Amino acid sequence: LSGGMLVYASVVLIIVVMLYTFFVVQRRIEVEVDELQLKTSDYTVMVHNPPKDEDDPEEWKLFFEKFALRGVRSCTIVRNNTHLLEQLVRRRTLRSQLDQCCTPCDENNTDAQNLDPVITESVDAIRSQMLCTESTIKVLMDDPSVSEVTRVLVTFEIETDRRHVLQSLSKYANRNRAPEEDARRYKETVLKVTDALGEPPSVLWNNFGICHKERTKRKVVANGVMVLLILLNAVAVYLAAVRFDESYIIPALVIILINFQIPTVCAYICAYEKNPTEESLQRSLHTKMSICRWINSALVYLIISSFATELSIKSNNAQGNDDDEIQRDFQSLVVHVYVLFLLDMTLTPAVCLLDPVGIFKRHFAAPRSGLEKMMNANFQGTHYSLSERFSNT
Repeated sequence: LSGGMLVYASVVLIIVVMLYTFFVVQRRIEVEVDELQLKTSDYTVMVHNPPKDEDDPEEWKLFFEKFALRGVRSCTIVRNNTHLLEQLVRRRTLRSQLDQCCTPCDENNTDAQNLDPVITESVDAIRSQMLCTESTIKVLMDDPSVSEVTRVLVTFEIETDRRHVLQSLSKYANRNRAPEEDARRYKETVLKVTDALGEPPSVLWNNFGICHKERTKRKVVANGVMVLLILLNAVAVYLAAVRFDESYIIPALVIILINFQIPTVCAYICAYEKNPTEESLQRSLHTKMSICRWINSALVYLIISSFATELSIKSNNAQGNDDDEIQRDFQSLVVHVYVLFLLDMTLTPAVCLLDPVGIFKRHFAAPRSGLEKMMNANFQGTHYSLSERFSNT
């Protein structure tokens, strides 16, 4: 009994030491590393729920200077103009496309003889889209909700002030205070103050003003679309395996072709999510592409192959076949997996290295372009995404 109690006490002591190391020492190391790598976000806090009509930076500066030792460096007000910015960016994109289709002297004369009929039709289509976009911009500019405040970013002179503000305005520090004495209260609003989302270059400002509730709804819809996409991929692989049950290569090629299209579909889904930073966007892309490709390449194919093998085994048992037939069925399953892995290890990197889309643009589309700007656009190179390359591995 004494030996058992000694072992039990030793285990409890080890757990306590490990918890202390994890929660206390690791936090100290985190602070030390954070101080060695100074970034803009190390001096900035963000208010998630500011009053919608409080757009005066001086008032916000006076509020936060009560908790700062060296004062506030700058204050940024984020408005609810996400949709307006989208339309402005769309107008600039259409304008750039219009500049590529015609020279400045031909912009107001689409009937010029030196313009190709195909280019003239493209110019007319772009101009009609620009008119629709400009009308939408005018409607959004008259909308009073565009001026509403959605976020407030406050940057301090020193990093210590940021930590002091986060500690003073935390829920834990104000848990025992009366509502009127709550340090987080700003004109009848209890503020939610956290760290900044990321560095200014990584912030997607077009998506920054979307509230948390709307972004959550978008993520739920995007995840539902992902589940539907996975089911459709599984159906396609199943039909290919049933239709070409005697072939090892056709089902594997179907899976690889689906995996090639997954990054494009996932890019549209993540664009609908409206991620606030480039880091969260790449993380979401990598997660979705990895899950879809893993399910297609491993889970769905193995389930279908195992199901077919099991049916064949039961059929052989019913017919009284010997063990050699059953062994050949298992070997068939191994061959299916081997062919898929071999094609995935060779065909996917080969397509990425050869870049057939880039070759087509440079050697076929560019020489046949009607204008120099359109030709130069075909030499911009292929856009690569880190999330796509990491999911390929």
